[in-house]
Amino acid sequence: MTPFRYPKSLHQRTETPREYRRYKSYKPILRREFDRQCVYCRLSDGMKGTDSFGIDHYRPKARFPELSATYTNLFYCCNACNSRKGDFWPTRELDELGVFVPNPCDHVMWDHLRYREASVEARSDAGEFTLELLDINDREFVEYREMFIDAIGALQRRRTDLLTTASRIKERADRVEDGDKEYSDVMNDLARIERHLTHLGVVTSDT
Repeated sequence: MTPFRYPKSLHQRTETPREYRRYKSYKPILRREFDRQCVYCRLSDGMKGTDSFGIDHYRPKARFPELSATYTNLFYCCNACNSRKGDFWPTRELDELGVFVPNPCDHVMWDHLRYREASVEARSDAGEFTLELLDINDREFVEYREMFIDAIGALQRRRTDLLTTASRIKERADRVEDGDKEYSDVMNDLARIERHLTHLGVVTSDT
């Protein structure tokens, strides 16, 4: 099980913000647009926090200054991927060879990259290049994602246990004097666990 998945279809932008002169003003909008995940490594900002995320200019502002505050050129991105991508832009020769960094609005990310647990595999030449350029399988990256997966797994198991306990309490509530309090305590714990999962970018079904 991995909470990291690359989209299997093109992302259609849903946000239509007004034009800002400063690209940084788009950050909260881009965070919603891309579900709080880095578009390149798919890490959620739930554990590192928004200060560890920024805005990537897909076409680098150093080379395309006219697009520096154009919303469709901007992506939500963790600082590590953003820094490693830097001002890269493929030459015509590289583009003809299929060597580029894919983005979810112009490319089906699944065609280029996929997760195997905490590690990423390339599915194309562009994916192979992206893995190397962004160093997505850097040992520290992989270990961090392993910790992330373990934390989510533990919370999900605890959530399942609490749901089972709540169901049992409801079945025998008429025979237990403090059933209401016991049920309330369990539901409070469940709500706390679900807040943690939501913070980590995991969507849970209604209880």
